[in-house]
Amino acid sequence: MHLSGFQLKQGHRVVFALASFGSISLLLGHLYNIGSMARLFVVIGLPSAVLMVIAWRRGVRLGDQEFRLSLRTGFVGGVIGTLGYDLVRIPVHLFGLNPLSPIRFYGVWITGADHATWLSDVAGLAYHFSNGITFAWTYAIVAQRRHWSWAVAWAFVLESLAVISAFGEVFAIRAAYDVLAVAFAAHLFYGVPLGLVCQHPKHALAWLTPLARTGGAWITGLALLWFAAWFCTAWQPLRPITHVGNREVMIGPDALYPGLVDVSAGSDVTLRNETGASLNLIHRGPGSPGEKFTLSATDHPSLRFRAPGVHQLLTPDKPWRSIFITVHRNGDYRPEMKK
Repeated sequence: MHLSGFQLKQGHRVVFALASFGSISLLLGHLYNIGSMARLFVVIGLPSAVLMVIAWRRGVRLGDQEFRLSLRTGFVGGVIGTLGYDLVRIPVHLFGLNPLSPIRFYGVWITGADHATWLSDVAGLAYHFSNGITFAWTYAIVAQRRHWSWAVAWAFVLESLAVISAFGEVFAIRAAYDVLAVAFAAHLFYGVPLGLVCQHPKHALAWLTPLARTGGAWITGLALLWFAAWFCTAWQPLRPITHVGNREVMIGPDALYPGLVDVSAGSDVTLRNETGASLNLIHRGPGSPGEKFTLSATDHPSLRFRAPGVHQLLTPDKPWRSIFITVHRNGDYRPEMKK
């Protein structure tokens, strides 16, 4: 039986769209304890990227101009949408919430590190934009030329799936209504640019091309670099922290270091007070309102983390950002009390 040209074109479009989900599969596989992000990158991430390249080359050979247009609009819309999604959350960060902290988690998990560094932060940002672009590619292939509101609906569907998945369980956002409100509002700033670019793709690209030639590409690139630099220093000054050992948190003199520590359940994390004075701390565990305690100027106690999930360590009397300790039991980060 012979396949028509239409079916052949649909074939490589379908392959590309499905392979685009390889990026988010790394995070979901990690959170569902199928494997670590570092391992899944080799098992799923790289093969997915190869399939996408093969599908793209197939589309080029078949002369599928619509498919190639979808990839261009999806990329442009994905970059602009992800950047908008991030920039609109910066004021929320300045007001005291931590809407950007999951990016730091991605970096530690995908590099297989046991604590955050600026290198893992850069890796987390790259993975974050990979998700934004691949989601946009899928949308552009399926819904090119649809009204821009379809992209907003797509963005809200993505966030809804995140909330009901293991992501919502591990990060405990299902009952955090302020976090949910910020998340859905930020997805509006992802969906609108993506939808506008894809609704009238040729007009949008025709308008963006001269803009890029006159400095628009440089402006976008500088915005990305600025955001990366801001993100890597948003919680703490950028400086070498090689003197902070594994399973160790340095408190002061000007911040909490490192921004994230990853340990197995039952592990002890040593707290080093570098302020020269007694310090009040709050430890919030999964489902816990917070436990307050005081750290003396000379004491270096160990805090044992037994419950899987995301733990937070805060200094309420200091203008410092909190840090997080992610705890897993045999690779599973989901809080046991919610299983």
